[in-house]
Amino acid sequence: MKETVFPRRIPQARPAVTAIALSLMALAVTGCETSSPRPSASSAARPTDPPGGTADTPISEAGKKAEQVQSTISQQLDSYFTRYGEGTNSPCTPAAKRLFTDTCRKAGESLQSIALAALKEIEGSKGFHTLREQAQVTISAFSGYQKANCSSNPQAAKPRSLCVRYGSDLAQAPSNLRDGINLGLAGK
Repeated sequence: MKETVFPRRIPQARPAVTAIALSLMALAVTGCETSSPRPSASSAARPTDPPGGTADTPISEAGKKAEQVQSTISQQLDSYFTRYGEGTNSPCTPAAKRLFTDTCRKAGESLQSIALAALKEIEGSKGFHTLREQAQVTISAFSGYQKANCSSNPQAAKPRSLCVRYGSDLAQAPSNLRDGINLGLAGK
């Protein structure tokens, strides 16, 4: 009797509410007192500002680092999304025939590059636990995908089941990396 291998279930993307909540938490962590735009350093004090100053509140070094990481890695993820998609639209999703093609391999290479860039950006920084962990999962998934030679459409059951597992991790990687960035903004 043949053993049936079911692909891992890909979790649904987190709702926008989570992103908004994390953004608000990031504002609190970075020292911002309100969500209104901050005036430039050269702007004059407004009548609502305290006497002798402006509403500018300095952002902590950790907050600056989190914003730098967000800016750099989010741009790369946006570019990736435009080219390859993510989740169920990814070429690496277990349900896609493209999982066993060069398209998924190229998407995996791109994700590995983004994950390595994320690790380089956060090197030596405190926090970013989730981003660091998800970047390592992504790198490991692509390494496994390569070792199993998944892009050559293996026919044996064992390598195919490994490819499905690695593909699932690669398909979910952009969302997981974004979650890591958002949690990094929140100081986690």
